[in-house]
Amino acid sequence: MPKFRSSKGGFSKPGSFKSGFSKFGSGTFGPAKFGKAKFGGTKFWASKPGVGKFGASKSAKKGAASKGVLRGDAVLIWGLLGIVIVVSLAEAAFSPLLAWRQPVYIAAGFAGVLAMAFLLLQPLLAGGYLPGLAGERGRRLHRWIGIALVIAVAVHVGGLAITSPPDVVDVLLFRSPTPFALWGVIALWAVLLAALIAALRTSLALRPRTWRRIHTTLALITVIASVVHAVLIEGTMETVSKVLLCAAAVGGKRCAAHTLAA
Repeated sequence: MPKFRSSKGGFSKPGSFKSGFSKFGSGTFGPAKFGKAKFGGTKFWASKPGVGKFGASKSAKKGAASKGVLRGDAVLIWGLLGIVIVVSLAEAAFSPLLAWRQPVYIAAGFAGVLAMAFLLLQPLLAGGYLPGLAGERGRRLHRWIGIALVIAVAVHVGGLAITSPPDVVDVLLFRSPTPFALWGVIALWAVLLAALIAALRTSLALRPRTWRRIHTTLALITVIASVVHAVLIEGTMETVSKVLLCAAAVGGKRCAAHTLAA
């Protein structure tokens, strides 16, 4: 059996390696762990993961930088989302068309704008796109926003029914001559069916994939019909902010549909 010269001038058997190239856990270098090593009276520093003697390694710095980028992306996403929603509500609040309107009509109009904002949030929550609201937290908030959406739609339609009952009856029966009203009633029935399907999910005993397809299809109809309804109306919502809110709602729904279908 061949022998190898050790660091002390003697010979050692293969496998013992009590020299500078020892087995893990023994030898002159000491335990094969991260920390100080000793060779010939000189101490060496073994690098720890991400940390060296002279500070953080490149990988650690890169990880810290990526966390900073993610934090910056979260601020950007929430900031843009807040701007689109707040500006749309503010433009509607300061519209000169509210000067001669009744309080009930104004409340109904704001409920409609708020419903559009909820339609923007819903697909982003379902797809897990909002920072800090992924997974179960996002789905739970998605359900609560869905309830708030139905309430906002009810206030919107109810307020209009109080101020102009015959017009609302014609709209619900698809007898209205105005195109935007017809798109509005399509959105109304689609959102009510989507909410009903969600509430009866357990009782219907549908397969998850089937239920998801039905719910997503109804939600898509709701978004498209609501966007057309809002764009055709020349009311309290300012044109630019209305278009931005509608475009954001459509974009969010498209991203969520792609994610859920994958």
